[in-house]
Amino acid sequence: MAKRGFDDILFDIVDGMNFDPKHDREYLEETMLQYRDHPLAFRIIDACRRLRLATGPDEAQETAARSLAERRDDVMGDLTMAWEHIEDGELEEAFSIAEPLVLHYDDLSSSGRYQDDEEHMFLDFNSMAEEFIYRLVNKDERREIKLNAEPFAEAYHVYGICLLESDRPEEAVPVLAKAVRWNPADPDLWFTWADVHESLGDEEMFDHCTEDAYPYIWMMGDLARYHWNKARFHLASGGYERAAAHATIALDFARTEESKEELSQLKGRCEGHEDMDGDRAIEVLQQADAHILPSAEAVGAIYEIVHIALENDEKEAALPLAMNLYSLTGDEEMKKVIDDILDELDEGSGDDDDEDGE
Repeated sequence: MAKRGFDDILFDIVDGMNFDPKHDREYLEETMLQYRDHPLAFRIIDACRRLRLATGPDEAQETAARSLAERRDDVMGDLTMAWEHIEDGELEEAFSIAEPLVLHYDDLSSSGRYQDDEEHMFLDFNSMAEEFIYRLVNKDERREIKLNAEPFAEAYHVYGICLLESDRPEEAVPVLAKAVRWNPADPDLWFTWADVHESLGDEEMFDHCTEDAYPYIWMMGDLARYHWNKARFHLASGGYERAAAHATIALDFARTEESKEELSQLKGRCEGHEDMDGDRAIEVLQQADAHILPSAEAVGAIYEIVHIALENDEKEAALPLAMNLYSLTGDEEMKKVIDDILDELDEGSGDDDDEDGE
């Protein structure tokens, strides 16, 4: 029997719709569960979600969804302002924004409104990438994911940073635990939690949180931070060779000159290994069975999202993801995707210029 491809499966799914909104929404929900373990799961589930949106919710549902989206946007705007206050050292102003929010979210979660059960779980992802990676990393988790209406994870993150910056790390620990609970697929939350443990002198928990971040890493900056943390951990215990190896890899992925300078100083403290090169660093980490590049799950998720974007002619959305993936892995297919997108964008720009010149 010939292997059934994506187009064949999608044809069968559409054939099962009768264009009654209630029936089709329930039918597509069941179909997504049916195909969740299929090799083409991400593409099939994405197609089902798009079909579900096209079924046309009733006016009350549209109004409620629009209201929730506007509320979330407003809260995210407030939290962005809180981050700016933190950067400017205005902690009192940041607290005044974050503290009422986390108290409100504490009440909401304790009320049972966002209570997990045997069939559903509530999470607060920032992007499709995080959700895809979470599903791949947690293959045994069968419950349907429902997304929080409000940005719980970001609010707890901001509040945790406020506490940390105010020299209250003990209070920050449970706050950041809540941030990670709501969005376990955001490496930045794990890294912040790791920093809190390091400030308390708990090196084991610092390393534990750093390792918990690893499966969800798919961006260069996060990979640099992972290796930076590992270098600090091994340096603190006198593991100079491992520390130098991680610092060397981190330098390859660091995005700012400030980070590179700090990493160079850290590497300079690795007695006897200050001049380690990249080849030796890879050899050391391979011998230790340590992580070097992102996990296969993270790479696979971003790979799928790039192709979903391309299939939907969303080239500008696919381009930064493909570029990041190529920078991390050197994957030749991603290089071709990048070149093809850039060529098409250049051709489109040339067409616009021709029209302007006429």
